[in-house]
Amino acid sequence: MEEDVMSEPVPPFMQSAAPVATPRTTDVSKLLGVGTNAAWLVYGLFAVSNAAFAFATLDRVASPWPAIGALAIVNVGALLLLRWHSDPLPASWSLGIVATCIASTALVSWQLSGTGSPTYDEVWHVFANMWLLFFVALRGRAGFAWLGFLSMMGVHAWWATDVGLDVVAEMLRFQTNAGILLVASFFAAALRRVSGRINALNQRSIELASATAVARAQKETRDARISELTDVAAPLLARVASGPEMTHDDRVECLLAEATLRDGVRAPSLNMPEIVRVTTAARRRGVEVTLLDDRGGPLPSEEAMRILVVRFTEVVRGLQDGKVALRLAPAGRRVAASIVVESRGQVRRTDLDDAGDEILEAVNA
Repeated sequence: MEEDVMSEPVPPFMQSAAPVATPRTTDVSKLLGVGTNAAWLVYGLFAVSNAAFAFATLDRVASPWPAIGALAIVNVGALLLLRWHSDPLPASWSLGIVATCIASTALVSWQLSGTGSPTYDEVWHVFANMWLLFFVALRGRAGFAWLGFLSMMGVHAWWATDVGLDVVAEMLRFQTNAGILLVASFFAAALRRVSGRINALNQRSIELASATAVARAQKETRDARISELTDVAAPLLARVASGPEMTHDDRVECLLAEATLRDGVRAPSLNMPEIVRVTTAARRRGVEVTLLDDRGGPLPSEEAMRILVVRFTEVVRGLQDGKVALRLAPAGRRVAASIVVESRGQVRRTDLDDAGDEILEAVNA
């Protein structure tokens, strides 16, 4: 008997539609490919170019160790930009990069000769730091990027004053860096708008897919109900239309058809071929059968439904009179399904959980 139950297909309208995936959001960090192999390749080129400029100018500084320390600080600071985090960049990471700009500028500046304005390769740290601040701005922290730039320029101006250089002339040398940072700020805003549009399109596609799935499920349900109505009622309607007077057996068949259709409305999750067969047979014997679906869907697994069908079938096939009720309880409760039998002065109740395991069997005289 269990093999027969297992072989029965579950009607389409009993099968829950596939869950609709949550849309994956896109932000600037994802558009930039943060944490990808390409990003690590760019970091490698960045670190190598910094090292090339730093070591090429060691003979023009008072002591090489501060410059080497600045090189290490800048390259380590860049690692913060390679760590994945959704936009915006965490404030603590942004502050770390601002500190990187200040420390590296201080370490290199006071090692320069100060006899004249430094060449561009001698202030390699400024351009390296600008790359860091550029990506800080892109990742949603333009304010911190500007703070880092102004702090770096402030340290450079302090050094220029300390060695007697023209501070204004020194600041004007780096005006293009301010322009680059300004471009980064506007570019970040444009990227955020692009990511917003991408997210909106993703959300729209998910909504359309969900609506399509719901419409398909509704159509399958309607088709199943029409097919059921045709199978159950069409022969009886044809009998009525043929003209001969209805017999007692015909009236019984009409009552059974009405009960079957009512079950399909009140307990669609229980409208399975095996349950329909044993229920109809029991009603022919005079057993009052009630099917209720307060869950709005089958049990969580096919195995649990198979066990429920087997238990119900075993109970109903042994009844010759009385009443039997099968109820699916609302989801989330300890008792997922109940089978209650009233026969010959006794009431027997069997409760099953979501897995189909029996958690209660009680008999009351």
